Amino acid sequence: MDPYATAWLDSLMQSSDLAWFGRGDRKIGFAFGQDLDLFLPGPGYQKASEADTEEEIKTLLPEHLGRYSFFDISRYAGLNSEQTAGKLWDFAWKGKVLNDSFAGLRMGVLNKFKPSPPASRGRGRRGQFNRWKSSRPLLGAWYLPDMAEIAPDIIEKAEIEKDRARQLFRRYGVLFRDILLKKVPELRWGSLFKTLRLMELSGEILSGYFFEGISGLQFISYEALRFLQNPLPLDAVFWLNATDPASFCGTQIKDMDQPLPQRLPFTDLVFHGTNLVILSKRSGKHLDIRVPHDHPFLPRYLEFFKKLVGREFNPRKFILVETINDEPSAASPYAEALLSFGFSKDYKGLELRRKY
Repeated sequence: MDPYATAWLDSLMQSSDLAWFGRGDRKIGFAFGQDLDLFLPGPGYQKASEADTEEEIKTLLPEHLGRYSFFDISRYAGLNSEQTAGKLWDFAWKGKVLNDSFAGLRMGVLNKFKPSPPASRGRGRRGQFNRWKSSRPLLGAWYLPDMAEIAPDIIEKAEIEKDRARQLFRRYGVLFRDILLKKVPELRWGSLFKTLRLMELSGEILSGYFFEGISGLQFISYEALRFLQNPLPLDAVFWLNATDPASFCGTQIKDMDQPLPQRLPFTDLVFHGTNLVILSKRSGKHLDIRVPHDHPFLPRYLEFFKKLVGREFNPRKFILVETINDEPSAASPYAEALLSFGFSKDYKGLELRRKY
């Protein structure tokens, strides 16, 4: 979406049953209410060690179907705000509690999910109070996921696992071992292989050798097979972060035409069709530009920098390019193109700041 406004996601979550949920330390996913059991471990999937967690959650939220504000939970549990915030975030990353607002998660990102201490008397108390307020997940209501309380039988469990596989096919089209390495346990190759075989035998999907350089068995949906038989849009220009769910960075795929970098949050990639044209590392400090300095599309490839400094939520204060293709940026043949794009010279290199 270009542009993207944070209010769009906020309004969608308020007008539908779309929810965000935690699965791992500061990792989240999105699902509609009816699909939560595909991504969160319900009865029959939970570990025995999680029983104590379930009992502790009951001390925070009084009713299973209720929705409660931060201070309602704090009063009911008899905890101060710092303790309440810590427990809610801990349970949120385990997927045990949900919040119906994404704005509260954004605030948590800004303060690294660490509650600030109470404001003390004296000068600057108003600033201290604002920091205290912004470090508490006050926005939205907290509630428990609406999951079945009884473990599914064999048939129901098989259908749940098929639906999990279908979700993955909607995202990737082709499934194999390496593409599922980073998934939550329920979506990994070992958990779904038997289900994929059953779906193949029923004629819902196909198995075979669709991509070279990928070891092991591959499964493909009929929709993806039809899609891949058509030529790819080679004129498309797009960029993504190395940790994006659609990114192949970090996968153990050999013999790729273009070796991809590590899966790091400060690495961005720009593609033109199937070609990687710009690799940005360490938030733009080091650029690897793989087209000539006078390439007519170079200004378009650089557009992602404007998104990073101009986005609505938590924009970068500035982008400082120190090296281009392992050379000092100011002395690089690409310097003129970056200066024309909007960068300015800095004693460390070339710098881009938001102009409005």
